[in-house]
Amino acid sequence: MKIAPLRERLTFQVCQIVQDEIGNESSMWISVFERWCSARPLALTESDGSATKFVHNKVQFILRYDKAVFALNSLTIRVSFRDQIYTIDSIDGDSVPRTLIYIVATKEESHD
Repeated sequence: MKIAPLRERLTFQVCQIVQDEIGNESSMWISVFERWCSARPLALTESDGSATKFVHNKVQFILRYDKAVFALNSLTIRVSFRDQIYTIDSIDGDSVPRTLIYIVATKEESHD
């Protein structure tokens, strides 16, 4: 893969339990590392019986093969992309052996 398509930054974050000075615990997402990637929305459809609409809440990220990324646990890691948070559905590094990694992620709904 040429380097030109990998022009966006993808930040990997891990959830850690942090304890304050009096012993209260809270969870905090901490950035672990960043990688260059390209992204494309996956077209999903939703139907309510009378109409079908496209839902673009899933994204496929394409990265160069990296052992650190391939070894991640998708249950404890999330990614940040364009100021949005995504939960990782799958990490696939076997489709194109030792060349690319495909990550499929779902956008988290913000509850502000």
